[in-house]
Amino acid sequence: MVGADVALLRDLEARAARRLDQATLSAVMIPAFGHAIAGDHHHALLLDVPLVLRLVRGFFKESSAVSPNKASGGGAVVGGGGAAAARVARLVDAYLAEAALEAGLRPGEFEELARAVPAHARPADDALYRAIDTYLKAHPNTSKEERKSLCRLIDARKLTAEAAAHAVQNERMPVRSVMQVLFSEHGKLNRLAELSASFSGPRSPNPALEPPGRCPSKREVLAQHQEVRRLREDVARLQVQCNALQAQVDRLSSDRRRRGGGGGGGFFKWSAFWFGGGMGADVARVDDSESGMERRTPAKGKKDSAASGTPNAKWRKSTS
Repeated sequence: MVGADVALLRDLEARAARRLDQATLSAVMIPAFGHAIAGDHHHALLLDVPLVLRLVRGFFKESSAVSPNKASGGGAVVGGGGAAAARVARLVDAYLAEAALEAGLRPGEFEELARAVPAHARPADDALYRAIDTYLKAHPNTSKEERKSLCRLIDARKLTAEAAAHAVQNERMPVRSVMQVLFSEHGKLNRLAELSASFSGPRSPNPALEPPGRCPSKREVLAQHQEVRRLREDVARLQVQCNALQAQVDRLSSDRRRRGGGGGGGFFKWSAFWFGGGMGADVARVDDSESGMERRTPAKGKKDSAASGTPNAKWRKSTS
């Protein structure tokens, strides 16, 4: 804004990038001072998104350049390890949710900033999903291919149960992304069921891990019972959600048949590769084309959602 020298600006950016993990959201909400492309008034941005992109790239570049010997020594370490990277990832996702409201922000710029954060820095993708959903809601004219490209940023395996339930009922999400969330939740349910069965089944002591003749203490037994109870509750909750998701898939398939669609191309043939049968066989009937499809929550799904505590309420509030 004051016309500082370019070399000075780059030096300030480098110093800020090294401490980006200490920044707050308000600190990076930097206005764009005359950075709009000349003659392109539709691309004028209120926020300096390119600056934040350079800061994020500079942070992870410095973080990856730190040698193990330097990182193990005393003093401040650039990047701060996995905890610092996770803080920057949360900062970027929160910034994306704010920048998504920019009318002039293009999908490619949004995606470029989101991809600047390595996948390992995001332990969960709930905040990223919320930012993408906010962008799709604020930009209803986004093309089908651009929506697919943005939603490919989301790792369905990193979504919590509440975020996954919201994503399945989200009409702005492409059908293929919804199917990926369905498959992920189905896999989580199977793993939880197996783990619960292993806890509740008979257990034989492992002589390699436990000394012979050792009896578990009352505190250990109580902790194991609490863990089994918690796992059973998780399995029951996910079972209800999977039933609602399966009803949603059946609704899409029946809508397709009523519109006169039969066989042909565009089906989810890749689902047969992921699942040999069961749920994958039912999902394979869903057409990949989103044209004319409306994803409404069926009556059973609403009932089940109400029984499970309506976890989707806070997601609708967060994107409104």
